[in-house]
This record gives sequence, C-alpha cells and structure tokens, in this order.
Amino acid sequence: MLFDTIDSLEEYDENAVKQRLNGEAVAKSFSSSKGRLAELIMRSLDAFHSESSVDAQLRRELHYAELYFKKNLFDDCIKIVMNAKKTAYEYQRYNILLELFPWEKKYLTMNSLTGKTEEDLNAILEEEKAILKILENESEYWNINSRFFLMLNKNGTLRDKNDLDKFNAIIDHPLMKSEKNAVSYLSKFFYLHIYASYYFAIGDYNNSYKFLKKHLELIEAYPQILEQEPANYITVLMNIINSCHLLHKKDEIFKYLKKIRGISKKLPLNKRAFLEIKVFADTYNIELALDIEKGEFKKGMMLLPEIEEGLEQFKGKINKFQETILYYNLSIICFGAGEYSSALKWLNNILNDKNIEITHELYCFSKILNLIIHLELGNAELLPYIMRSTHRFLEQRKKLYKFESVFLDFIKKMSNYPDEREIMNYYKELKIELEALANDHFERRAFDYFDFISWVESKINNKTFDKIVHQKNES
Repeated sequence: MLFDTIDSLEEYDENAVKQRLNGEAVAKSFSSSKGRLAELIMRSLDAFHSESSVDAQLRRELHYAELYFKKNLFDDCIKIVMNAKKTAYEYQRYNILLELFPWEKKYLTMNSLTGKTEEDLNAILEEEKAILKILENESEYWNINSRFFLMLNKNGTLRDKNDLDKFNAIIDHPLMKSEKNAVSYLSKFFYLHIYASYYFAIGDYNNSYKFLKKHLELIEAYPQILEQEPANYITVLMNIINSCHLLHKKDEIFKYLKKIRGISKKLPLNKRAFLEIKVFADTYNIELALDIEKGEFKKGMMLLPEIEEGLEQFKGKINKFQETILYYNLSIICFGAGEYSSALKWLNNILNDKNIEITHELYCFSKILNLIIHLELGNAELLPYIMRSTHRFLEQRKKLYKFESVFLDFIKKMSNYPDEREIMNYYKELKIELEALANDHFERRAFDYFDFISWVESKINNKTFDKIVHQKNES
C-alpha cells in the first residue's frame, strides 16, 4: 500500500503520502513502515541484480560458502571457494580474494590439515601476503590519483609556476618513476591515468596522447574487466578524442567515435542504460567541438533538436561535468551562428548552477563568455556590473591571470561608451595583447575554451565570427 501510494506521485511528498494513507494502519507506524519497505526493495534489487557483475557473483558465492560450512558440507564449501578464487584472480578482485582465504583455512582446520605439509601452509601464507602487497600498491596509487585530481579540480589547468610545482610534487612520488612499480591492472590504470592527465594539464598534448594510447591498450588487453567496467573504456576513448582534436588528428577522431558508439551494443541490457546516457553526452560534445573548430556553427545548430530531446530524456541522470561541457559547447555553437540570446540561455544553465562554480575552470570562462555575449547583444548598461562581478569572482578564487586581466580591462574600456574610432583601436590593442598571451606557456590554455583571437579579428575585419574561424580551419 505504501509502495503504490509513493509510486503514484510524480515527485515524493511525505505530507501527501500521509494524507492519502490517513486512517490506514501503515500510517500509524509510518517511519518503521518506510524502513521495512526500503529493506524489501533492497532485497528485491539484490535478487534482480545478483548476476549483474562479477562482484555480485563473488559476494553471492562467499555467502554460499558460509551456508555450506554451517551445514557441515565442507567439501561443497571448499569447491565453491576454489572456483570463486579462480574468478577473483581472473578479474583481479583482490579484496574479495582476501575474504576467501578464511574459508579455505577453516576447511583445512576442520579436516585436521589432512594431507598437507609445512610447505603447503607456507604457500598459503605467501599467497595471502602477495595479495596484501597488491592491495597496498593499489591503495597507494589510488591515493596519488585522488590527490592529483583533488588539486586539478580545485585549481583547474596549469596557469603559473606555483601550479606546476604542486603538480610536479605529486608526479615526483617514487611509485610514479616507472610503470613497473604498478603491480596490478588497477595500479597500472591509475599510473597511466595520472600521467595522461598531468601532461594534458601542463599543455603537453603529445605526451598526454601517448599515455592515453597506452591506457587504451591496457583496457583492451583485459576484455573481461572491460565488460565489467565499460564506462572507464568510454572515458579513455573520449580523452583520446579530445587529444586528437587538440593535435588536429581529425581522421582518428571518427575511428574512436565509432568504437564508443559500438560498445554499448555489445553489452547486456542491465549495463546498457547507464552507458547510453554517457555516450549521449560524450559523443555530442565531440561533434559540437568539431563543428566549433571548423567554424560550422550552423551545422552544429542542426543537432539542437536531438540534443534537447536527449537532455529531457536523461534529465537528472547525466554526469554534472559532462552536462556542463554540453551547455558550454551549445552556447558557443549558438554564438557562432549569431543566435546570441540562445547562446546566453545555454550559458545561464552554467552560471546559475552554484554547485559547479568552485571546482570547474569552465565556470570561470563561462563568466568571460558571458561578457562577450552581452557585448554582442548591445547590453552596454549591464557590462560594468557584470564586469565587476566577474572580476570579484575571479579574484576571490585566485583565477585572475594575465589573460583575465587583459580581457576585463578591454571590457571596462568598452563599457565607457567609446566612439567608433576608439572601439576599433581597443580591438586592435586587444588583438596584440591576446596574440602575445597565446604564446605564453602558462596563458595559452585560455584559448582552448574559446577562439578569442578570431572573435577580435571578426570585429577588426568586419566579418562574421564563423567566417573567420572557417577560413583559419581551411588554411
């Protein structure tokens, strides 16, 4: 009764549930009824997903081993334990392997160690020690990986020497000196992931691409693990595509896109739903990025109906970072097509989301793009307020680098109602300053977020932004 009542609501409303159940026995012990219902749902889900992953299967076999042992069916117990060990080794589930050892030991004890020698006992001890060393190794690589991405999420990409020193302090860890230090699939996964991301963060896209290729080779060398964790495979493919995009390896992009769109078709239904969401966001982001690079903004606009349909279909289910990039790319597509109001609409989805502003560098450049859009819309009266707000935001978060300062100075000049001659001089001055920054190792990352120089050139040459970008791409 409680389940059906909750299920009939569009959104959960506890007061509405209580009103509908008023007078029923379930309403008199509402809190405990909710607890029992939750327990029943979880048991049903547990049964339904019992074959959904190797971890679930191994956990079930662990429970079976316990049940056999309690029934004094020791031979059945050890049989299932040894089969589970074989599977755990195959899928490198070392944490579950450790839980299997006690049952093997209990079996030997119950059989008075019949037929066993001291060498046999030492072999079991050494095997367990080896597993513990592997788990320690994985744990240390997880810690390095987590500390690196914690800093990366807070600071964004490399923008000064201080950032470089922080990144290098993590990369200088003894375990990062050689891939040979990584003794398992998971440790190697972390090792390659860290280096690929490190080189990307410092703007060395060639080395990032090399490590991403190694990362992909690692995953493809373990098809049984790939099937269990396909999302990791797609993430690496997306990162390679992004590197190919930055390195202008356009032919490779479509090869990897094909791999991504084909992977979900090979998976069972219980894994396909989640991947469809990830594939939707990732592949459309790539298509939009390619259209942006080539200056084919009107072509990108043709994807809008499909993307809007997908955003509605997967509402609340798309990874926040993927969704943010999608909004940003859509904003640039609309901007390049001259649809400035639509560009602002998509950008506001980012600017109005307070949950992402602290961690994502993309939010900072959304602030900059916001100023450009308002400039194009002729909202001169709003520019001083938006500029001060942006300046304050960047300064508070220590994101006010040379690029941001140069651009905000330009907006300040433009908000003072200059005449036509002054406006042209301001654009020419801005172009000179931006071109100098584009050659600065610590500042050039800003130009990956938006083609600021082409936008300035479109004003100086009195041409549309899309035409300038398209001409550059052609040449």
